[in-house]
Amino acid sequence: MSAVIGCVLPAGVGGQIKRVIIEDLNDLQKLVGGYIEPVTAQFAEDFFVTMLVNEEGIQQNLEMNWIASALFMREIVGDVVLVRAQDDNGVLADDFLDLPTEFIGWLEERHMPKVANAYNQTLMVSAMFRLAVQENLIPEDEVEQFFIDTMVYLEGGDIEPELQKKTTEFIDKVIALVEEKVTANLGDKLADEIYEFLDKGGE
Repeated sequence: MSAVIGCVLPAGVGGQIKRVIIEDLNDLQKLVGGYIEPVTAQFAEDFFVTMLVNEEGIQQNLEMNWIASALFMREIVGDVVLVRAQDDNGVLADDFLDLPTEFIGWLEERHMPKVANAYNQTLMVSAMFRLAVQENLIPEDEVEQFFIDTMVYLEGGDIEPELQKKTTEFIDKVIALVEEKVTANLGDKLADEIYEFLDKGGE
């Protein structure tokens, strides 16, 4: 393969997108930490992007890649590399092509902040769920079922209006229960402890 411009989307939290020049297969394997597996998605009529992932990432228990998961609407783990997978004539190429600078800029300026915001909201909701179970405000099996139902979001499946309504109502219910617990004559000290618990993400 000829040298191409791509970018690395880091796994975990707090990493930054890194622009890279990829010269050969060895470069790709170093960037993802193992053998690669390509996943291609269409983002516009004439624009395809290939994501190169570690094919053994799940077995190796690599960290969740929140940026890539949100972009490709499926669960992705480990660092990934993005390259373009289409030539200028709209024909899928056999080789990788440069990832447009404008797309990398969109990832950095628009996509990353949205993912970070969604991640922070997820932490808060998860903390509330744990607190609700810990305080016996809601059965643990209901929380487990909620996460089973919402896995469809990560797996890129169709979101049925009924499921969306169900999950939203459940979140609202948990928030209301936690707020009621906090304000129901518990005293300032306990209220402070609960909010501190939530602020730390339930740790």
